[in-house]
Amino acid sequence: MSASQRPRTLAAARDACDYASRLQSTGRSVPTSTVLFPLGPFSPALTQPLGLTLRLRGETVAGIEPVITGYCHRGVCELAGGEPLEDALAIVERACSLAHESHRIAVCMAVEKATGGKVAKPAAQTRVLFAEIERIHARFWTLAHVARAFGLNGPMQDALEQRESLFDALKTATGQRHYWGVSVPGGVRGGMDLEPLSAALATLEPALAIWRRIVGPQGALGRAGKGVGVIAAERAEDLGLTGLAARGSRAVADLRFTQKYGAYADLSRKDTERKIDQSGDIAARLVCAVEDIAVSLTLAQTCASALATSSATAAGITPAGSLSGSARVEGPHGPIEATVTLAGGTLASLELHEPGAENLAALPELLEGQSLAQVPALLASLDLCVECRDL
Repeated sequence: MSASQRPRTLAAARDACDYASRLQSTGRSVPTSTVLFPLGPFSPALTQPLGLTLRLRGETVAGIEPVITGYCHRGVCELAGGEPLEDALAIVERACSLAHESHRIAVCMAVEKATGGKVAKPAAQTRVLFAEIERIHARFWTLAHVARAFGLNGPMQDALEQRESLFDALKTATGQRHYWGVSVPGGVRGGMDLEPLSAALATLEPALAIWRRIVGPQGALGRAGKGVGVIAAERAEDLGLTGLAARGSRAVADLRFTQKYGAYADLSRKDTERKIDQSGDIAARLVCAVEDIAVSLTLAQTCASALATSSATAAGITPAGSLSGSARVEGPHGPIEATVTLAGGTLASLELHEPGAENLAALPELLEGQSLAQVPALLASLDLCVECRDL
């Protein structure tokens, strides 16, 4: 197909879909040829830039062209290599805007593994507090974008406003809305006021009950996502899906509770466990997102309560000699693995193994056969993280 035949705008693609609908309504056959619809790299349907071109047959996705990534590439590992640890951590933190503290924790734990450094219990609890707040942020982001894709402005605005309430508290606590720089090798930074975080977390408790209704069978998002974008459990396993894309279809390991690293060794999720819908559709993934918020809220509040009586003090490790170590943590999108090589106080080299590559690789199968109108919500519900993929 020549370039002149390809629809250049959303309006052109809609015209093609409308034409197919009119033919179907009159009983005439729909053309078997496909048209190419460039959905990316920049589109309201995507939260991050991704080269995604759909092959449409009428209103149905008949396939997709090879996915193009790299628009978010920053060379994080290369930039961090050779830098002092403090500077390297600031670079690593920018690897993912939704999992920045998780990246810092992974690298700090790898340094601690290499040096044999120990982290005091209050510092470990502080790390968990911020990691769980980060996860709450990420889940509200997913809920907001799925709601937007379905045209549900009320839930979208609620999710964004609830994120803002946490942002305000985080700025008071750390001096930064984003990229808080909490974890350091051997512990956490000092000079933080954690009291505003406890108050902000408490305001989310009534909101959680509302979200359970919204994503439930009779809720607006539950009804909109029911039966849409189904991924069977066997296919999710075969494709190696991670994060919400996997959890809506089947149970997957969560390192926070299977590996029990840091302060998670003293924490339990049993008080917040609920039966999760694993029908594999968008509605099931949104139920998982809300239940993730519930677990994170309980864990964060437990740590905040403990820290009210024994706050963490600043700590650090000064590595000596050439050392190496690895660590794995559970980030909002799935496991993050960091491998470091140290040369004194310098990060000589860094390797990051991120979740999400399998989810992107599975897009051709996940999108084929879907209605064009359902694609934005499906993409949002998969919790794709192009930043993690494009390190």
